[in-house]
Amino acid sequence: MTKRLRWLVFFAIGGVAVAMLAWLAPPRLLNQSGNTAVWRFASGKWDRTPRLEGAAVDIQAGRDGSVWVATVFHAGLNRWDRDHWTWFKSQDFGTQTNYASGGFAVAGDQVWAATDEAVLHWDGARWRELPIHGEPDGIAAAGEEAWTITSTGTLTHYTPAGESAADLRAAIPRANWVKRVAMKPVLGRTSDGTIWLEWEGIVRRQSDSGWKDAGLRYDTKLLRTEGDLIWFWTGKSLVAMNGQGTQVRSYALGEWGVRDVAAAGDRVWIADEHGIRQVAGGDAGVTPLPPNALGVTRMAWSSDGVLWAVAVMPHAAGNLVMIGLAILMILFLSVSLWVMRVVFTSPVRTVAENRGWRAELPALRKILLGVAAMAAVLLALVMLVQRVVTSAPAASAWTSWFWILLAPVAVAWIAMRVRRKKETIARATISTLGWLAFILLLESGMDPFFKLFRTAGQGVLALFGLVLLFCFGYAFGEDLPLKGPYDRLRRGDYEGALARANRLLPWWPDKATLRYIRGTTMLFAGRSQEAESDLRASIPLTKQARKKAIARSNLGYALLDQERYGEAAECFEESIGTDPGSGSASNGLAEVLLRQDQQPFEALRSVDRAIELKQRSGVMDRHMLAYMWANRARALAKLGRDDEALAAVRNADNECAAAPDFVPGLAGAHWRIGLALQALGRTAEAREHFRRAREKDPSGNYGTRAANALHDLGG
Repeated sequence: MTKRLRWLVFFAIGGVAVAMLAWLAPPRLLNQSGNTAVWRFASGKWDRTPRLEGAAVDIQAGRDGSVWVATVFHAGLNRWDRDHWTWFKSQDFGTQTNYASGGFAVAGDQVWAATDEAVLHWDGARWRELPIHGEPDGIAAAGEEAWTITSTGTLTHYTPAGESAADLRAAIPRANWVKRVAMKPVLGRTSDGTIWLEWEGIVRRQSDSGWKDAGLRYDTKLLRTEGDLIWFWTGKSLVAMNGQGTQVRSYALGEWGVRDVAAAGDRVWIADEHGIRQVAGGDAGVTPLPPNALGVTRMAWSSDGVLWAVAVMPHAAGNLVMIGLAILMILFLSVSLWVMRVVFTSPVRTVAENRGWRAELPALRKILLGVAAMAAVLLALVMLVQRVVTSAPAASAWTSWFWILLAPVAVAWIAMRVRRKKETIARATISTLGWLAFILLLESGMDPFFKLFRTAGQGVLALFGLVLLFCFGYAFGEDLPLKGPYDRLRRGDYEGALARANRLLPWWPDKATLRYIRGTTMLFAGRSQEAESDLRASIPLTKQARKKAIARSNLGYALLDQERYGEAAECFEESIGTDPGSGSASNGLAEVLLRQDQQPFEALRSVDRAIELKQRSGVMDRHMLAYMWANRARALAKLGRDDEALAAVRNADNECAAAPDFVPGLAGAHWRIGLALQALGRTAEAREHFRRAREKDPSGNYGTRAANALHDLGG
């Protein structure tokens, strides 16, 4: 396969896999909006509101009785208008994105929302775009004023007169002001004008005074602002504070994980993993869960006395779709990796032994199990992070404690790789730093990456395509530096191939394939003693049994050229023991006998076995098959079976015609055909094949042997 065709197949496999996945999992299936529903509790019962276009993630109620919901998938903001939802999206905002990535806030009849393009302001009649200073991650509002905060420490204040930005990194130095995926800063504002910030602790600022610590636990979560009170979850207690920082209410709730809070007078409700629970005030008769709901994630109390809730609903179809999507992604990735393995197996195929699709099933199963195991581990890690992230101090890869823990692991990994002699110190360090960079990329890049797409489904498909491309590139790129030496070997440019290999050797001194290609190049160049050294060095470095067998087989040919027949035979026997399907090794055993002019019948048995194995493999090295047919013809000629020998010669000729692009192998095939014809007494035809071998590869091993044979024949 040519280099251009290899690259074409490389991209075609990934393209087809992504296209099929996109076809089998259209955006409609990726839309999980059916997983949530908005309910309203009034007159002693829950009423489900009409279905939203997207999946609800937050709900806010204004003092004027308005209720707004933010959605993802079909992202946007939705306003309740008596009996239906009005969906506002990018066409209404005047932006490219629908997604309020930095949240939204309702202040009276005013609505403010933070996107990665602009801050959006609804003044009761229309939407306006306001400029941003960095990508906002949190927002708070009061009437015609709003504040946004970025993870990198920029606080922007919006007023009717304009906006002003301030850098909080010096004002709040204890916070780690870096962009994160798992955590975002949260803003709140009480009615007295105090600004509150949750970011590695809770701080507050009154008027233009400085920021002060609120005196709460490091892992305290800001839940919601209700007028002059702001509510926090401290891990075991629900706490309400006023703008002066005085704790005015506290409810000990044990280990319950509070997700949201709603308050109306002396009545207080919380939403936790079990649903809605009233913790203070007279019983309002609110049942923990709306009908058939699995849980409640967000709540709001509107001024008309209605309790609103965002509930997680059973969505079997959606769950099946996501499970099916995960299975499809694993299957496509596994099959694609297997196809890549077959197509891009080490390009040096002087003696390759691919044995048909049934023989590849164990490899496919291993790849499938490996990918599934990785997916399961990643899912478990995600679930663990989701449980720990709210209470772990700064659970982010950017925090110092994470890197302090990771540093000795990285050093131990480098030491282990070097001690096992798998890599040099420099290469092990570089590869480890590469993985650390990959972790940083995941931590800092996933959130912006998904924001590039209008829907999460598009982001999933794009991410899958990148993972597939990365897997292909990693596996294919491992042998990419070897293509230069191999291309020159294929053309018979031995000096060029060795020069390329020698330039690579200081970087990969222990790379088995590099040692193998150097040894194979020297074998075809006629430098059998040097070939022996590199081929012997490659064998202990090779992990795969099939590749180890190929290296042993080529070592046997190097010993055979040195007329060390006993050692060569042992090498071929070891190759067969390593991989019983090695047709090349069986052919080598036949050549050991033929070159000594011994036991032609035993040589015929070995070469027939070699041909059977090669034909059964399904993927042919045509020049090697030509070797085998030529050796069969020579053994038959020695047994006096001339007609069968001539038929074998014709088969060898046909294989030569089908393999014109590997010069050293073609020269070797013509030299062996010449020997077979010489054994048949057809000197003129033998001379012609020797001449072809010499012309094809004048400076190589078989070209030189053919030239010597021509000299012995007198021309």
